[in-house]
Amino acid sequence: MSARDGVQLLQAARAGCEAAVEALLAGGADVNARGATRLTALHLSAKHGHLRVTRLLVARGAGLEAKEEDGWTPLHLAVKYGHEEVADLLMGEGADPTAPYERGRGSVHLAADKAQPWFIRLAGRYGRSLVSETDDDAATPLHIGANVGHRKVVEVLIEEGAGLDAKDRWGRTALHLASMSGHSEVVDVLLRNGASMTERDGKGRTALHWAAKYGHSGAVNVLTEVADRMVLAAGGGLRSLALFAGNEEMALRLSGEARKVTLDTEDSLGKTPLFYACEGFAGYTDRPESPGTPGAVSRDLVRMFSVSHKACALALVSRGFTQLGGDYIGHSAVYFSIDGRRASGHDHGVYHLLQDMDFVDSEHIRLQVEKGE
Repeated sequence: MSARDGVQLLQAARAGCEAAVEALLAGGADVNARGATRLTALHLSAKHGHLRVTRLLVARGAGLEAKEEDGWTPLHLAVKYGHEEVADLLMGEGADPTAPYERGRGSVHLAADKAQPWFIRLAGRYGRSLVSETDDDAATPLHIGANVGHRKVVEVLIEEGAGLDAKDRWGRTALHLASMSGHSEVVDVLLRNGASMTERDGKGRTALHWAAKYGHSGAVNVLTEVADRMVLAAGGGLRSLALFAGNEEMALRLSGEARKVTLDTEDSLGKTPLFYACEGFAGYTDRPESPGTPGAVSRDLVRMFSVSHKACALALVSRGFTQLGGDYIGHSAVYFSIDGRRASGHDHGVYHLLQDMDFVDSEHIRLQVEKGE
């Protein structure tokens, strides 16, 4: 076989020309000839969805587990580009869906990342339901799907039995990641299917901490609405008994205590969801702001962050999530709500709301104002 035959085979496979592929193989072309990036003809036919050419190449002995220079197999490419029939053929011929393409992730992880829910069901039909497989960071396909916000993928993974509260190497669940990324629809799907809101990651944060930290008001609203329903369901008996006895103050306290135990608490740094929302309102981010610095954000972007964090703070306070928290130098949510007036240029809505609530005493406000001067 000449090198030219190998090149022509790759070209024919890419174009989906079955007759040309068959003629070249009959003339002695190597079915596993490699291109410049170590792609084989089977890689190319799978990538472009050429079912008949793929079937021919497999029948002639093409390597199912051949990897191109980045470690991708033909099955990976069929999944990535959404070619269901080709993937079905390769699986039927014995292609390994657990073969990693990066960081220990197999084909089901890839399907979750690229929004290909059909492959998750396909793997299950072949008795290879891999929804609990983990990558090098202990992340499952559900972690991946939730992080990128593919609602349908998340729904299919749950139907296939994915563990809702599985944790990655940082202790984060799928709900943590969906909240961190602001995918409120995915947050809703996870909660409706029983994901725990009270799980804490390695930093002691719940999903609500992360949603507030990154200013995702939609996710904050979903989480706090569900928390209210959870409080009523879990503490409803005692609360109803207190109301029946005419003790409205006790009923309110029971509801507040139930909420505090579940979500309105400090992380390992002493910060609460309200703290993070107010910190963000003041324009504090994890990125540098100096012009020309790699990763720097513009002042306009910081202002935008402030608007979204303000919405989070108002939503939290309106639903009774009022624990102020504090950092290692004694700043609380009140400090940042005050500082936010100067840093963001917005109205004083958050500060005034905190100031007017009974849970913030005047002495605390005075001390926080002094810290900001």
